[in-house]
Amino acid sequence: MTEYQHSSTSAYLGLTIVAAIWGGSWTAGRLIAIEFGPKILTAAFLRFSFAIPVLFIFAKLMTDSISVPKYLHKHLAIFGLLQISLYNFFYLSGLRFTSASDASLVIAINPILTAIIASFLYADEKMTMQKLAGLLLAFVGEALIFMFSPNYDVENRLLGNTIIFLAALVWAVYSSYSRPIYEVVPPLRFQAWATLYGWVALGFLSSFEEPWNVRPSQSAWIILIYQSFES
Repeated sequence: MTEYQHSSTSAYLGLTIVAAIWGGSWTAGRLIAIEFGPKILTAAFLRFSFAIPVLFIFAKLMTDSISVPKYLHKHLAIFGLLQISLYNFFYLSGLRFTSASDASLVIAINPILTAIIASFLYADEKMTMQKLAGLLLAFVGEALIFMFSPNYDVENRLLGNTIIFLAALVWAVYSSYSRPIYEVVPPLRFQAWATLYGWVALGFLSSFEEPWNVRPSQSAWIILIYQSFES
């Protein structure tokens, strides 16, 4: 095997592992959503309580610094509210009502929404007829999922799938508008600070859920730790 082939094999293996981890997060999220019930924000807050130290350590190790220009902190706070607070609220709320398999398919509309939003923001991402045809085909696929999925033994499938769609929309807005910031701040550093700001917002909002009355099971703690590293 040549060096190029070995490198390609390693890359594809790594991508496969990442896909498996992300795929498992939907089943894990469904279990968390069921256990925590309406106290979704508390679950999200606990999840990122484990993730933040890891993110800052990796940011420091990989980029030699965790600092960002002061003028960018307000932008990072907004992106944290979108990516961490609002997205995870929709993500876990949707999983309370629909199946993990439905949710993982509905969220796949995210790249489509991102492409649409980005086409209005950036000159190099303008919509073409080929892109439009692909987007329409993808929308048809999402509509078929909504109509013909066999997962009817859930609390409220239509509501859950709609909420997951909102999660995809939030992520698409974040992805599109954050592009200029990623050109200034390394991804790991960006993610660490955005997560911190989103986590603080989750902490404040979850206080209205009376989190001190929550008693997660041992399996719930394990899943939250798994999701914190997956994030």
